[in-house]
Amino acid sequence: FSKILAPVMPFIADEIYQNLTGEASVHLADWPKFKESMIDVKLNEEIHYVRLIVNLGHSVRARSKIKVKQPLAKAGIALPEGVSFDLVKSHEDVILEELNVKKIEYIKEAGDIVEVHVIPNARVLGPKYGKDVQTIIQKAKSGEFEMLGEGRVKIGDFVLEKDEVEVGFKGKEGYDVESDSGVVTALDTNITDELKKEGYARDIVRLIQEMRKEADYQVDDRISVLVSSQGDVENAVTTFADYIKRETLANELTQSGDMEWDKEKEVEIDGVKVKIAVKK
Repeated sequence: FSKILAPVMPFIADEIYQNLTGEASVHLADWPKFKESMIDVKLNEEIHYVRLIVNLGHSVRARSKIKVKQPLAKAGIALPEGVSFDLVKSHEDVILEELNVKKIEYIKEAGDIVEVHVIPNARVLGPKYGKDVQTIIQKAKSGEFEMLGEGRVKIGDFVLEKDEVEVGFKGKEGYDVESDSGVVTALDTNITDELKKEGYARDIVRLIQEMRKEADYQVDDRISVLVSSQGDVENAVTTFADYIKRETLANELTQSGDMEWDKEKEVEIDGVKVKIAVKK
């Protein structure tokens, strides 16, 4: 472990290694040899697709300016031809949590959630097809193309290779999408009132957790909490009171009242003033 740690934490790794072995330095030792028999190829492939799905989903959120704390109704996932959904279904809980969505829909045909746009690379195609390039471009614009897999596209009588064409995706109504390497992640970015309130509740939980640290509470300390606000934020506290109490180890959650608190602050959530206070 100290050998693996050495490139990123050289001094600590050296101290550990010297204490354990009595040798001069971990940096003079040979790099450890891996055991090929312990490599789980299937697991590596599963995690590759899970990471790609999640990263694409986060890209959708960033582009749509929807913070990760805001829950969304669902995500649609499409995988490359020949890749089974079973590869990622065993990690569905991770994907749900990382994308903060209520459910996942597995889409067999990416065309069900996205519109595919094909843009021929005229500079590359010019020397190869000459005057036919304009015909190829017009047919692509009018949607007269067929996806052949592995990045190849058939436009009219011409088959274009991966480096000769750019394939883009646009989400159909209600979906925003990102894609890479044949994987498509589409998020339903329609935020209902209920989802918005849950997002407020999650923000409040985060703020209370920060205040617990600032107040130097122990991890298992039970507390009392005040969250005073108005409008949708106030309704969110009422609706998700049990969730807020459970996540922050609060025995009591009130929305009004006067008492001496260990710590209190006033913040804004979506433009609404919110007073939060905690007491052990």
